[in-house]
Amino acid sequence: SPLLYKDWVIVAPQSPTVGVAAFEKATGKVAWQSKTMGKMDYSSPLITQVAGQDQVVMENGARVVGVGVTNGEILWTYEGLPVKTAQVPCPTPIGDGRFFVSGGYDAGCAMLKVEKKNGKFAAAELFKNMNCNAHIHNMILYKGYLYASCNTNSKNDGLVCLDLDGNVKWKTGKSPHFDKGNFIFADGVMYIMDGAGGQLRIVDPTPDGYKQLAEAKLLEGKEIWAPMALSDGKLVCRDQGQMKCVDLKAAK
Repeated sequence: SPLLYKDWVIVAPQSPTVGVAAFEKATGKVAWQSKTMGKMDYSSPLITQVAGQDQVVMENGARVVGVGVTNGEILWTYEGLPVKTAQVPCPTPIGDGRFFVSGGYDAGCAMLKVEKKNGKFAAAELFKNMNCNAHIHNMILYKGYLYASCNTNSKNDGLVCLDLDGNVKWKTGKSPHFDKGNFIFADGVMYIMDGAGGQLRIVDPTPDGYKQLAEAKLLEGKEIWAPMALSDGKLVCRDQGQMKCVDLKAAK
């Protein structure tokens, strides 16, 4: 997905010659471009701040890369995650220079910390384990805990809650499973689409256990994996053949 930043549109071509590029919104002219980061991936660029400096952060296969947002300079690289194929989830900024990264296909997860010393950035690994295998959708950080959809071609952990040391607090497994449906967070609750059945579940995110607040059948078919969007109390979701807009305010 393209990323808007001030007067630029930042995209990630991930070509053999260019990793990330910024274009002027008004003219389409190239403002800057970074060096290549390796093979193409599905992850989108995000903007975050490390040591007071805005950066573009990208997960690119087995690499997580920080890029200078003003000139495209590659500032730091982490290559500790054993990724075997292209990944989708973006790194999750935790704060204090920390990023949580995860991938499917038995890539597992890791927490890294980026610091600036003697004028240069460097990434160090804080932990790495197999407790989280986020396959398609971004992880969510809420009140010091991480929530991830960890259903892959080989694992069926369902929705997983972890602390910031990488320990599993709970996981739903197959009850409910959620398949590879999207989930988003707003107003203190999570909205999770079941990727196989089309049920929308509203969940109270708490490390004490899975707590479902409501459920409604909205969509049909299979592979209901598309991202959802929420604006002014209205949720937009879609399957392979239809799109719906649901008024969540009315449901309350």
